[in-house]
Amino acid sequence: MRLKEEKEVTKNSVDGILWNYVSIFILSISGLLFNVIIMMFYDATILGIFNQSYSWYIVFSQVTVFGIQASITKYAAEYKYDNDTLSKLFGSALLTVSVLAVGFSIAIEGILYLIPNNKSDLIISIKIVVLALAFFSLNKFLLGFLNGLSLMKPYAVFQALRYILIALSICFLAIINAEGKNITVCFLIAEAILFLIIAVYLLIERVVKVKITKKWVLCHLNFGIRILPSNFVLELNTRADVICLGLLLHDDYLIGIYSFAVLFAEGFYQVFVVLRRSLNPVLTEKYINSERFVVKFICNKKYI
Repeated sequence: MRLKEEKEVTKNSVDGILWNYVSIFILSISGLLFNVIIMMFYDATILGIFNQSYSWYIVFSQVTVFGIQASITKYAAEYKYDNDTLSKLFGSALLTVSVLAVGFSIAIEGILYLIPNNKSDLIISIKIVVLALAFFSLNKFLLGFLNGLSLMKPYAVFQALRYILIALSICFLAIINAEGKNITVCFLIAEAILFLIIAVYLLIERVVKVKITKKWVLCHLNFGIRILPSNFVLELNTRADVICLGLLLHDDYLIGIYSFAVLFAEGFYQVFVVLRRSLNPVLTEKYINSERFVVKFICNKKYI
């Protein structure tokens, strides 16, 4: 029986990795499509504004999600067979990330209005993209939950769907002749639709109930604040070049040309992220199970 379970876990892990590589392929194609569509309907200047806004969007999201997506991944893997605890840690994380995401989004929006040249196309584009941060943070949290439960097939599907929705939204905005500085509303459209789809999936599949406890709210906050610097630096590392060029160069056209090439480097980096993302929940579960076995062994009266 033990060997059968081990084989099943291995099979699920391999399937999860394969599904995620398919997802990454779709992500890369969609990312390329973003740039091609913008270049077709607009120009390199708008592409530069779009990618600078996208870079700030990713960096800001680390603040709004506050590391809760990593916390839920860890604890979901740890308590995946304890339905009551799973419901408590899920509901508490949902409340925490919702409050933090909305609060930080409002704060970031307010800061942007204090910038002297807040009427520039780039600042307007960033203001629009900030509106999507709350949905983006909730989706990162929900995807982290699925990741923790090792539900890698739906995880991969939803991850790919995000980029497909963004690409379709850009197409729609281009067709209706939306101003270039306003096309970052595509993130709000895509994330809102994705949130509804994931929520419906969780309800239909009855994956988890929602319970809230002070203990788990504090636990998620404690975990999040400790992992936040690491996640922030990791994301900033992949976006620093575009952000720095935007701050120093002030030439959206050249940044648009440069950011087109950066897309391929980012896609290569994701190859290694897939392995980490797929194996981490499995390793966490194995570690917790082995730890519980040791405790049980020591506490057994037979061995005292």
